[in-house]
Amino acid sequence: ALLLYDSLFHKFSNLPDDLIILPAHFSDQNEIDQNGRVISTLGKLRSENAALKINDEEEFVNFMRSQISKQPEIYVDIRLVNMMKKEVDEETASEMELGKNECAAKKH
Repeated sequence: ALLLYDSLFHKFSNLPDDLIILPAHFSDQNEIDQNGRVISTLGKLRSENAALKINDEEEFVNFMRSQISKQPEIYVDIRLVNMMKKEVDEETASEMELGKNECAAKKH
């Protein structure tokens, strides 16, 4: 959460509102457009996303921690595969890739 805060409020703070954002995760089905894309502008996200309205680091970290849901057990194996500490066959890798891909900080 601290690294995310640093990125959002320090490294990316000077980026323009019309910058198009294509996040890898989404919180809610309504974030998917009619073409099946998760896409927005930075300005829209800044105005609508509760986390991006928090200017205090400690408050932001607490907010993010409060949003984290219990992760599926398969995530342990996915992380091991991603770190090249576990090998899986191609079929298992495809199942992992196509499985539940939910943002850890989704809205509840």
